[in-house]
Amino acid sequence: MFIYKITAKDYYYFGQTKNHYKARWASHNCDLRKGKHGNKILQRTCDKYGKESFTYEVLESIVTGN
Repeated sequence: MFIYKITAKDYYYFGQTKNHYKARWASHNCDLRKGKHGNKILQRTCDKYGKESFTYEVLESIVTGN
């Protein structure tokens, strides 16, 4: 599991995923590009400043015993 943070200007979005973080970031990017991200503030921030203003950081990688 990965815990991650997306930063855009003064806005922070924290999330977690069981998938690889690169796959989750690609999913965020796809939704933002289509203008259909589920987090409206994140979408508005992207619309206003562009995806290039975003940084994506993995905060924690947790190994789980499946």
